Amino acid sequence: MNSKSDNLENNINKKQECNLEHDDIMKSDVQVLQKELSLKQRELEEKNRELFFLKQKIESLQVKNDKIYEHSPAGYFTFDRNGIILSLNHTGSEQLCASKEQLLNKSFVDFIIPEYCLQFNMHLNNVFEYNTRHSCEVKVERKDKSLFYALLESIPSNINAGHGASCITTLIDITMLKVAQDALKESEERFKDIADTTPVLMWISDHEALFTFVNRFWEQFTGRKLSQEIGLNWIEGIHPDDLEKFMSVYKSSCDDRKPFEIEYRLKSKNGEYRWLVNKGVPRFQSDGRFAGYIGSCTDINDQKVVEETVKKYNEELKTLNASKDKFFSIIAHDLKSPLSGLLGFTEILVDEFDTLQTEEIKEFIGHSNQAAINLNALLENLLEWSRIQTGNFTFHPSRVNVTAVFDDIISLFNQNARNKKIKIEKNVDAALYVVVDKNMFNTIMRNLVSNGIKFTKEGGNVYLTAIANEKFVNIAIQDSGIGLSQENISKLFRIDVNYTTPGTNKERGTGLGLVLCKELVEKNGGKIWVESELGKGTKFIFSLPKNDS
Repeated sequence: MNSKSDNLENNINKKQECNLEHDDIMKSDVQVLQKELSLKQRELEEKNRELFFLKQKIESLQVKNDKIYEHSPAGYFTFDRNGIILSLNHTGSEQLCASKEQLLNKSFVDFIIPEYCLQFNMHLNNVFEYNTRHSCEVKVERKDKSLFYALLESIPSNINAGHGASCITTLIDITMLKVAQDALKESEERFKDIADTTPVLMWISDHEALFTFVNRFWEQFTGRKLSQEIGLNWIEGIHPDDLEKFMSVYKSSCDDRKPFEIEYRLKSKNGEYRWLVNKGVPRFQSDGRFAGYIGSCTDINDQKVVEETVKKYNEELKTLNASKDKFFSIIAHDLKSPLSGLLGFTEILVDEFDTLQTEEIKEFIGHSNQAAINLNALLENLLEWSRIQTGNFTFHPSRVNVTAVFDDIISLFNQNARNKKIKIEKNVDAALYVVVDKNMFNTIMRNLVSNGIKFTKEGGNVYLTAIANEKFVNIAIQDSGIGLSQENISKLFRIDVNYTTPGTNKERGTGLGLVLCKELVEKNGGKIWVESELGKGTKFIFSLPKNDS
């Protein structure tokens, strides 16, 4: 009994101990849960505070957005597909001079003037049918009957464009822009009217120096339309000899943004190149950026012709003055010298004839004869040259045999050549003919052969040759005389340069003979030139037209 009682007591004690242990575990779990709940509560409270502040920010942003939306510079409207105003901002109501209440559920078409209604309806159709952004310009009449231009830009607000779909439209007052555009258009038209009535060629280029405009006078001058002149196409009309110079000036001026002025020839509609003076000034935009050039071209062709004529007359006057000076020089000096010599010799013969020996008389008569010959040659050249200068001469070209003229000249100068022991030789085809004024041919040969003898030393030679080519006969008079330097060769054939030298026996000349030869050769359609070297003689060559018949 006692043992059973003891066992029961023990079991009860053990059970109580287990219960106590279980209670301890339960208390520990509750404490842990309490801590976790406390942490969660604090986290939730922190989240709530964050949400509260976030809500305040959202509400603040919403207020700001509402203000921005309501008072935006542009009007915002929500339209249905029929143009009924579903909503709008404050700016939109101000733009139409009506309250929101007066505008909501009203058709926007009622505010568009009739001629723009179709445009607005097509605008809505594009937005809703094609579900895309679209813009258009319309003219709007406010509630107070005032008008303004508006730019509408709409985007669909529903993806599926079905019944009840809407679009959000921005309305911007562009009246000032339109006024500015109209003013600019009017200004451009006024400028074009002025440019087209201006009697000069006007042009405008862009910042790359490419033409963007030419006026009507330019088109009339060149016979080309604006489309043909645009860019750099217009330079096709510049004379090839002037193009490089013009492009150099034009490009450098554009690079430096400086005005320029240049003269060049431009092809007119009839194919004639006419002289123009082109003046260009740079254009700049309001912000200082280079915009290009505006310029004008003035036809100065008549002025150029006058200038060339004046220049020609000045040259002729200069030549006439030189001729006059040469003429008086010959009369004052060259004509006087042989005449004085002739008078001197004849005076001696008259005063001392009885006391002179026969040989002395022959000598003085010989000197007198030579002086008379020189004087006669000089007078012939002087008279021939004078007739040419005044135009008072006869010109009768004919078929002349070269050999016959050579023979006449050799016969004429044979005695003079013998006196200096000079041999005159010829080499010419007996059947060679030229077309020339025979008297002029003789004058040319007389002067050139006389020079050859004059500047050749005793015992020398003078050669006469004639060689034919396809159209001309080149006739040459070559001597073995003292020759000429290159510097002195350039002085020959010029009336404005008084170049003359004494011969090998101190023979005097006037310098007129070669000038006369040049004029006579050119009158007969030929040319004359000289080949010479100091100490090696001189060769005068001139050409005359050949006669083959």
